[in-house]
Amino acid sequence: MALCNGWTTGVEKAQNLLIAMEGAAAETVRGLTADKDEDYDLIWENLARRFGHIDEPERAKRRFDNKKQLESEIIEVFEQGLRTVFREAWPTGDPKSKENDWTLQRRFIDGLFDPALQQFLRLHARTDDFATMV
Repeated sequence: MALCNGWTTGVEKAQNLLIAMEGAAAETVRGLTADKDEDYDLIWENLARRFGHIDEPERAKRRFDNKKQLESEIIEVFEQGLRTVFREAWPTGDPKSKENDWTLQRRFIDGLFDPALQQFLRLHARTDDFATMV
């Protein structure tokens, strides 16, 4: 909604988010203001604490394991989405460590839509790190 309405600052987003909430969500953020950009993050933190899943990293790990490139999705978007889900699944993990780099590579190749590209990368990018392979 923020993108569609051109709300770019945290204050604009926070004001409109506060206005739109009802019920338990509105109760959760009662007393919060939308006076500075940081308030937007504070609102989301309160909502996540109240409505978020306790096992969010576990859910993110399942999403990571099942991540597949969509037919219409360009490789850069798939790769960025994979990195995002990785950070959610392993928030304290170092994506540049050898083990995590290999995990990203494996999921990237397995999730590619094009089987020919999968095979090519398996044959020709075995010794590359994830960034070089992409």
